[in-house]
Amino acid sequence: MTTTPPPQAVRARVGTLLLFLVNGMTFASLVPRYPEIKASLTASQTVWGLAIGLGPLGGLALGLAAARLMARFGSRNVAIWPQLASTAALILLALAGHIGWVFVAMILMSAFDALTDIAMNYQGLRVQNLYRRSIINTFHGFWSVGAVAGGLIGSAMAQWRVSITSQALVTIVVLALSLIHISEPHETSAHLV
Repeated sequence: MTTTPPPQAVRARVGTLLLFLVNGMTFASLVPRYPEIKASLTASQTVWGLAIGLGPLGGLALGLAAARLMARFGSRNVAIWPQLASTAALILLALAGHIGWVFVAMILMSAFDALTDIAMNYQGLRVQNLYRRSIINTFHGFWSVGAVAGGLIGSAMAQWRVSITSQALVTIVVLALSLIHISEPHETSAHLV
């Protein structure tokens, strides 16, 4: 027998779904622009591959601190604020005048994304407990929708010849406003638990 979840659980689910959506969109939004960025830097395939491939080292390093940070600041804050930082790192990638900045941008994005990933999955499990049934797959489904949407947006921006910097700035503003809204703890917001 399925019971109706409390209103707090529904709001928390919507907030968590939006967080997964935003997280999926962030990286994917600039992936279609990688060839342009690589060409503007005249980077070799090897160096470009290293810049992209070594980014997850940041995630490995900072991800180890996730449990301590969540214990101190709460999982909501560890889900929201590192996601904002990861999104803001898009501008470093967009403005990279040297391949070294691509390394920095990818390491920062991966580092902050690792914190968000751990915290938002924890949030998803907390919401699932409120529902008393398995709903975790819906969160990961929304991440996939976000990744596809981000890739499509990035492709459209490339097709329309929107500058990479303009695209990154708009992405940062839109995603940051979404995150700030869902993090507000007032009664009418789709806030996290």
